[in-house]
Amino acid sequence: MAMQSVKTFSGKKPSPALQQEILEQLSIQAAQLTQALEILSQRQDAEPARTTNKNVKFTPTTSELRDIAAGIYECRRKRDRHVSIDLMGEPAWDMLLDLYVRQIDGKKTSVTSACIGACVPS
Repeated sequence: MAMQSVKTFSGKKPSPALQQEILEQLSIQAAQLTQALEILSQRQDAEPARTTNKNVKFTPTTSELRDIAAGIYECRRKRDRHVSIDLMGEPAWDMLLDLYVRQIDGKKTSVTSACIGACVPS
């Protein structure tokens, strides 16, 4: 999406300086999310998953976690076809899911791509 599509809640277009600030903040947050996912992924590989039932041991693999995250993300996009994104949107969660899947797949993610993945203006 082009920067011209960025609008405030009032429907007015923010100034170019504010648009730049928004993009810079999104870039910082995307980098922080990527670092958090990397740390979580390393922890997952280092320690077994905890379960509530001690007789059942389930330690999902990174591949299984990736598939779960991709499935959740896909379900959320299907939901968007029926329910307004404004009503049910959680862009930070959508970004986390998208970034996690892309990280496991070994793909780099631009700020614009992360915003598109979360259905928010870039």
